[in-house]
Amino acid sequence: MSKERRLDRVVLGLDTEAPTAPTTAITVSEITATGFMISWESATDNQTAASRILYKVYMTNYSDPDDDWHLVANYLGLTGTCKHVFSDLNSATTYAFYIEASDESGNILTYPGDGQAMSATTTRALTRPASTTVTRPSTGNNYTRPSSSETVTRPPSTTVTRPSTGNHYTRPTAERPLDSGRVDHPVGKAQWMDSSEETEETSGPSRSRRGGTRRR
Repeated sequence: MSKERRLDRVVLGLDTEAPTAPTTAITVSEITATGFMISWESATDNQTAASRILYKVYMTNYSDPDDDWHLVANYLGLTGTCKHVFSDLNSATTYAFYIEASDESGNILTYPGDGQAMSATTTRALTRPASTTVTRPSTGNNYTRPSSSETVTRPPSTTVTRPSTGNHYTRPTAERPLDSGRVDHPVGKAQWMDSSEETEETSGPSRSRRGGTRRR
């Protein structure tokens, strides 16, 4: 307001006093990735009733140097603690704001102060991963769970073969049972003998055979 305009009001006996408030501080709360809430104390005036005091909320994207101040809300006749919620904002972005309370004569009280503004930064948005399925490593006893369209294939064999050394042996298959009373020696290095046959005598300088001829 120019000096000449203010002087005219004084001469005419008009209101020249701005509204007042217990405090002009602005409190910021409930900050999220898309908005936050501000609160302030209502004002009173020497001539304008509280129900006629107009509140205007201005905001700008402080992170964008090309963004200008915007009037985002009007409130009339607020009392006590006043509130406004900013919504649909960008995440991880700083916004500045201030409030004007004006009486019917156009006198203005500014929160948080003349020529001042407050700022708040929205939080960073959390993005869920594309998949929450955990795939176990394929080594050791771990495995990867198949999808609903896949079939779990068992290992080709779960039979354990004992070593052939010492007193251990490999269990024979069902197709090759051991004959009772016979020992299967390798071909060409041993003879077949019935349990009823007598063995050769090997004592003395010469060998004699009993019980028949040697079988090839």
